Amino acid sequence: AYDSLGNTRELRTYFLLLKPYSWAYFTLTLGENLSNYDDQGLEDGTVIIAQGTLQFNPQGQLISAIPYLDGVTGTVLAGQKVKEGKDAGIEWNSGAQKVPSIKMSFNKKIVTQYCASSSLYSLSQNGYPYGERNSTYFDSDGNLIATFSNGLEQSLYLIPLALFPAEDFLTPISDTLFRESVESGPPALGAPNTGGRGSIYSQ
Repeated sequence: AYDSLGNTRELRTYFLLLKPYSWAYFTLTLGENLSNYDDQGLEDGTVIIAQGTLQFNPQGQLISAIPYLDGVTGTVLAGQKVKEGKDAGIEWNSGAQKVPSIKMSFNKKIVTQYCASSSLYSLSQNGYPYGERNSTYFDSDGNLIATFSNGLEQSLYLIPLALFPAEDFLTPISDTLFRESVESGPPALGAPNTGGRGSIYSQ
């Protein structure tokens, strides 16, 4: 997993059979990853940051996934030792954004309970590690795009283009620079490639 600053955080999830068709899940991280909890959460120095129950039907299909939240603090960390002066919640030691809890999402079409050995069906992610900006460029729609070392691209700014009611009456300032005049009328700003506006090209 990744925190809000893009730092990698190792999480481990374990499952415990409670009764037929009912399982408990526990997601843990090392206590040293958190600035508001002692390392002695469990015997191996881990802290539970998400837990709940999974309920299946007799056909092995997942019918519900219910997270456990403490009614007082609203977190899953109740009962574990919070450092003096700190609040319960997920407070990473990197200074990343603090969150009350981590929500585990279980896809009912993928998570099943059959009479067979457990296996990983699929793996996907929606987070990314920290990345530094490598370069920038303009696309034909006028967006200033930044590329980052983690493979992401992000639009930083949109360069607008202007239409004038009478562009022939713009006041020339240089060979390729003009300004608005009374005769030209006011500019109508908009995105490139819309409303008869041109495109933007960069080299």
